Amino acid sequence: MALSTMTNRSPGDSITAADWDVVRNNILLITGTPAGGSTEGWGQSWSVFNPSVGATITDTNTNDIINAAQDIAVYTGASNTISDVSDGATIQETDLNNVQGTVTNGYNGRLTADNSYLSTENKDTSTRTSAWSTSVTHDVTITFSSLAHREAFFNAGGKINFNASRSGGSSSNQNTDWTNMLSAAGTVQMNHTQTTASSGTTSSIGNYDLTTSYQTIYEKAGSGAYSTNFWRIQGQATNSTTLRFLLTFGDSHTGRGYFDSVDGTLESVVGQDRPNSGTLPNGFDVVVATPTYTTNSDL
Repeated sequence: MALSTMTNRSPGDSITAADWDVVRNNILLITGTPAGGSTEGWGQSWSVFNPSVGATITDTNTNDIINAAQDIAVYTGASNTISDVSDGATIQETDLNNVQGTVTNGYNGRLTADNSYLSTENKDTSTRTSAWSTSVTHDVTITFSSLAHREAFFNAGGKINFNASRSGGSSSNQNTDWTNMLSAAGTVQMNHTQTTASSGTTSSIGNYDLTTSYQTIYEKAGSGAYSTNFWRIQGQATNSTTLRFLLTFGDSHTGRGYFDSVDGTLESVVGQDRPNSGTLPNGFDVVVATPTYTTNSDL
């Protein structure tokens, strides 16, 4: 889908209930239930004034629509070009035109939430304290209550986060390289259409790009003599409501014909930046329930 066409009015034009109704419907397109396979819809039930054909639109009615548009702009960090109509004031064509512009800006930025309205939450942690070599894997499933829940999570700016670290253990070049490699990666984040990180090989794979087969969404290699070591994240959409991620730590470095082991504490954390705005300035909110995280196998 896309925004319904909103027509700017000129001075002297009639502003009808139908004009405001188009604005309202576009607001509900952005904030309402996703349509399935659509990047529109935050899964919210906003109560916004519904103009009737031929009805007189008051300043209170107009401000109800304007306030919803303003809160969309605040949530997404989009440009807000509209102010409330004063009590008893005449509704001008500029009021309509500006709210249409604000809704358009919010629509264009609808997939990105201001960070202050996202809750960063660690959901699944796997820790290994015994030495290892060759490879170890953290296998995690994320289950949403429905396809609409999954789409709303990402449409409203939600992200899946991946962090890893190694600490303690013996003083060895192998351990040092793993510590440095994972630290340099920082937080790996998968949003609706891409996976990003501070360093490493990222991808243009996000929620809407996952298939029923595993794809590598991120990989970070070691350095120097340890360049064959790697941290790899693979993801798939097992079905419409379930995502699964394999986080593989590969120790492929060999020295003088043998594999040297990694020891100390290896930790892998899967979490999320969840849409959880609290009350926005005009009383609306954007809150998406957390999905369920399940460990299939620990490190």
